Amino acid sequence: MRSSRREEKELLEEIYQAAQRRRAAKRASMPQVGIVFVVKGKPFIDSTPVTEAEDYAHFKIHGRGHYQCWQQLQQMKAVPSGVEYDEVPRGRAVYDTVARNYTLFLDRCILKNKKLVSRIMAGMNLPFKNTETATDDHYRCPKCLPKRDDP
Repeated sequence: MRSSRREEKELLEEIYQAAQRRRAAKRASMPQVGIVFVVKGKPFIDSTPVTEAEDYAHFKIHGRGHYQCWQQLQQMKAVPSGVEYDEVPRGRAVYDTVARNYTLFLDRCILKNKKLVSRIMAGMNLPFKNTETATDDHYRCPKCLPKRDDP
């Protein structure tokens, strides 16, 4: 009797694990919205599947901001502790529910590197045919800010 309960439990666990793997595979191909940092050529992406994203006007967005994510990356020692989040190239991917397309806003330093842009898009499962890239004043590292003449 006990062995049949054990077998039943093991079978249920197997079924559950298989369902989890299917969900993960499905989610993996789901386009995501989110934020990205690039540190020493390496992208750090924090994202949400578009189906679970927050509404912001007629956009689907990732709920966490750059500041929160950067703090967490620093705590994990994944990025330099003495550098602020706005000192590195960064960006954001959003989904426009009216136009039905994605926009990947990126720092100009990132946009110059097409291979890096492709890696970011692949990391977020963004459809190449349905995603625009653009710049935005929010996503400019110190290298991309206009130079001021010192008095």
